[in-house]
Amino acid sequence: MTDEQVRKQLADMVRTLGTQRAAAARLGVSTTYFADVRRGRQRAGPKILAALGLTRRDVYEAKR
Repeated sequence: MTDEQVRKQLADMVRTLGTQRAAAARLGVSTTYFADVRRGRQRAGPKILAALGLTRRDVYEAKR
């Protein structure tokens, strides 16, 4: 899953719950942080990822 797909899930959550504030409260994070993740200014951290049933795994590959 990409960062963009995570942001889409957060946008869907906002639509379902009605407000960004309600979605942030459901995840236990600040509204400002939630907005920053949705806008791509920050990557989703452990609380958001856990709530979405995700974990982060960074992969590095050699150039060919």
